[in-house]
Amino acid sequence: MSGGFDIVSLQDNITAAVEAFIPNTLVMEDTIPDDKDLPMDAQGNLKPYVVLRYGPIRPSYTGKSLMGPRYDEYWASCDVVAIAPRSRVARQLNAAIVDMLIGFKPDGVSPMSMRTDAGDPAQFVVSSNESRPTQFVASTRLRYTVNGTNIGASIPTPV
Repeated sequence: MSGGFDIVSLQDNITAAVEAFIPNTLVMEDTIPDDKDLPMDAQGNLKPYVVLRYGPIRPSYTGKSLMGPRYDEYWASCDVVAIAPRSRVARQLNAAIVDMLIGFKPDGVSPMSMRTDAGDPAQFVVSSNESRPTQFVASTRLRYTVNGTNIGASIPTPV
């Protein structure tokens, strides 16, 4: 990708990087599957898995271009959500993926980072007792710049 707004390709790039980092762990985008689809081991125990929730493009208030909004800088977010049968495992999986993604640079965008203006970047753990087996969820929000390659480009000379 060479700049622009192809957000889905950027998201695919992030997902592929996470899948390569944890090749034996299920990685899904945007949602958690129905209980019947949860990964289980041979003994019927829940296996840890990851959901990457992608946020929409939002305008940057500092990366404005004189050439108009197509040349402005934008940013988007990615929530790393690790689900496991135990709290510590969820936190460890989440922390490992976040550590790998911080500084990761999808083609055409800035390196991923934790930023307070991307929402709450703090890792937190919650449990879901409505489902069986109980699941623990650790989540962290990262952000990355979109369309950062043309910022400040000179205005084309009229012909």
